[in-house]
Amino acid sequence: MTLRSLSPAVLALFLLPLLTGCPWDRPDYQALAERMGALEEEGGVSVNEERINELKGDIKRVDREIDATIEKVRNRGNYYKLLGLKYMDYSMWSEGAEAFDGALKVYPENTRLHYYRGVCLAQSAMNESSRTRREELFASAEADYKRAAELDRIYTSPLWGLAILYVYELDRASEAAPLLDRLLEIEPSNEKATLLRAELYRAAGDKMRALDLYHKLQVDGKDKEIKAEALQRAAALGG
Repeated sequence: MTLRSLSPAVLALFLLPLLTGCPWDRPDYQALAERMGALEEEGGVSVNEERINELKGDIKRVDREIDATIEKVRNRGNYYKLLGLKYMDYSMWSEGAEAFDGALKVYPENTRLHYYRGVCLAQSAMNESSRTRREELFASAEADYKRAAELDRIYTSPLWGLAILYVYELDRASEAAPLLDRLLEIEPSNEKATLLRAELYRAAGDKMRALDLYHKLQVDGKDKEIKAEALQRAAALGG
């Protein structure tokens, strides 16, 4: 097996200690000092063993302070996470998006933070009177949903968010179809996604595939409203 054949997630496990050290171990002052020395060498300073020892001493002196600083930053990130969620509870979408901005500065690759900010941006767009601003907000929401879907390939919420955005807000329904297909591969029993996929088949003139999904919902569905809607849609198609 070569490195090229490894998935990005597995490869990251190999690379992360090389890039950042191992935070779950005791501090390796020698390794940290050598990395600091490498930074100084890049600035044109000649670093010898004596300088490495000096750097080790400096690191030991400030180690606790650095840990305390990192903990403060983490706490700030958690504060913004909670603040964003509370804003969402009160449908304060613009404020929620700003709070998640703060959280993402601390946790830039947190999947759900990107998804939640996407939700807030999309909802803000729906309440926006300016067409230009509305388009900007939808574009930002789309970017967040896509990023969330990239970060976690089996997290279905951003796929659903994108599909809804494309079908109901951006008039790009054809782009929603593969997203729903991917979502249903992960969650075959997702009734809302099944119904919307059937609707897209119907709109595209694919009567038989639409009827197959409507009938599936009638037989296997648990949601009474969705089952009733599927029955009505199937009847309208003569199925």
